[in-house]
Amino acid sequence: MLTVILVCWHAEEAAPRIAGLEKLGCEVRWLGPSSSFSMKNAGADGVSAIVIDLGRLPSHGVYCAEHFRKMKRFRSTPILFILGDPAKMDAIRAAYTLDTFTTWPRLAGALKKAIAAGEVRYERPPKVARPERSLAQKLNLKAGSRVYLKDAPREFFTALRELPDSLEWLEEQAGSNQALLFFDDPDQLYRQWDLLSEIAARHSFWLVYRKGVFKLPELNEAIRDSGLASFKICAINANWTGIQIHHSRKERT
Repeated sequence: MLTVILVCWHAEEAAPRIAGLEKLGCEVRWLGPSSSFSMKNAGADGVSAIVIDLGRLPSHGVYCAEHFRKMKRFRSTPILFILGDPAKMDAIRAAYTLDTFTTWPRLAGALKKAIAAGEVRYERPPKVARPERSLAQKLNLKAGSRVYLKDAPREFFTALRELPDSLEWLEEQAGSNQALLFFDDPDQLYRQWDLLSEIAARHSFWLVYRKGVFKLPELNEAIRDSGLASFKICAINANWTGIQIHHSRKERT
């Protein structure tokens, strides 16, 4: 006996459709309003085909088709769409070129043919490669930024390579709208929490620490205890890592 999933979003129409499929020798799992069956418990064992009725709420049917195709266990299961409103079918046909479009009177032959053809070889769309972001972009350094820079080593500027136009480095925090503060000594950092809080009251900043000198869990705990919050991490190079920090919401309210 063939096992078929029927997607039909009109309960009254579903009953005769289920009866028709059962006459063809199918065990039917109905997916629709008020049905006990759902995609969450849709085991793929023994499922020969998925029949989706586009006569009512075709958008719901397409959503189910997309969901089934994302599920590894159904990715190769044949889908048969039952045609609905002609004005809405062209776009759906274009998106599902490997699937079968038929009508209820012709379903028996279409179902037999689809199952005989075997598994449908769907391929996942290739992942779009994201363009590599520069260090300046990762640090959100923008054109016109006024950046308070404290104790930056020479290797930081080597890692930056390119900078946005009109970016200005400041030796004092007055007038800054961004900040990068470098620390390679825990004692030095902990003596300057007041400075960090003062900067955080004006804008977020990057606390850049030397790897191997600081332990990130302990550093995050110290940040939270001081009423600040970390929300982004950026690797500067092999030796330095930055944490972007701002005042926590609790402190702001």
